[in-house]
Amino acid sequence: MSPTWSPDGKELAYTHFDVWFVQGGGKWSISRRRLDGSRAEEAIYSNDADEFGLPIDWSRDGKFLSMHLSTKQGFYSNWALPLAGGAAFRPAATAGLTASEYEGKFSPDGRWITFFSYETGRPEVYVVPFPGTGSKSQVSTSGGWLARFGGKELFYVTMSNRLMAAQVHTQPTFGVDSIRPMFQLDFPNLPDRTEPLYDVSADGQRFAVLTGDRAKTTTITLLTNWPAELKK
Repeated sequence: MSPTWSPDGKELAYTHFDVWFVQGGGKWSISRRRLDGSRAEEAIYSNDADEFGLPIDWSRDGKFLSMHLSTKQGFYSNWALPLAGGAAFRPAATAGLTASEYEGKFSPDGRWITFFSYETGRPEVYVVPFPGTGSKSQVSTSGGWLARFGGKELFYVTMSNRLMAAQVHTQPTFGVDSIRPMFQLDFPNLPDRTEPLYDVSADGQRFAVLTGDRAKTTTITLLTNWPAELKK
């Protein structure tokens, strides 16, 4: 579940569930595997205190894995796992956040993480320094989620599923220069979404989008006076 590519394209990180997990027992882990088969599957993170965890993003330098963890009480938070060893941690700017946060994505230079959170009562997109200290910056102003860095822009989706592009700078600090609407997205209606609905290329010029199949039509038949039909 939730496969995530390494920056060199040679490995995948993903969530592994054992066969009994769906029945309320068993264990889960975040694992990694080399695609050429030169190394066996390796479990790199697991915590019995969490309900489950998903890998979200791999930093461009290959040193950190961004994870989305859910406690058994239903609280969601973003964590970073050092792949060379060491304990997982939350970025300093969100370590004390009590509202759930989702989908932590690294900036190309690895100095920032973007995510969305319901801190204001509706989802909004934020950016925080990584891994050091500093305050978080709010990017969206009227609702936003599914943030992705691409080129010199930060993309996110509004509550009406319109893709937005924020022109940003990351030196010496993070800031938003302008925001413009791009195009409308047509996501499918998925009751239990665990896979990304869209993604953007590293240069911000190409998009892969999951869309609904609107070519198919559904016919509804209304049967009236059906008790009379039973008597025939």
